[in-house]
Amino acid sequence: RRFQNPSACACAVTRPEAPGVADWLALTEALQSLPGAEELSPIGAGILAALSLGISRDSRSFARDFGIAHALVLREETELVERGLIEISRRDERSQRGFWALSPAGEAAIGRGLSSSAEGL
Repeated sequence: RRFQNPSACACAVTRPEAPGVADWLALTEALQSLPGAEELSPIGAGILAALSLGISRDSRSFARDFGIAHALVLREETELVERGLIEISRRDERSQRGFWALSPAGEAAIGRGLSSSAEGL
């Protein structure tokens, strides 16, 4: 399930019913192209897409799956929380792993991203 280079991966998850890299890439790109998303970084959009698609639900898993330093993911997590797009449901104090949930604003952004992505097909 590891994504060293997400755009070069053939399959995201080993479960056949799970979304793949193409779904994640399409949603990530759609989120970044939404009006008002100019400040949403590629990592931030990737976190929202991965959370929505059930690929990664915490900071450590996202960092591992996508080959990104956990510190960078934590920094982006802070941005997403401040923007009201995700909520931290719990945190492991030792590892600083944050467990995420989409906020209502995050769910709305995902809905707009999915609509935008579907229009591009």
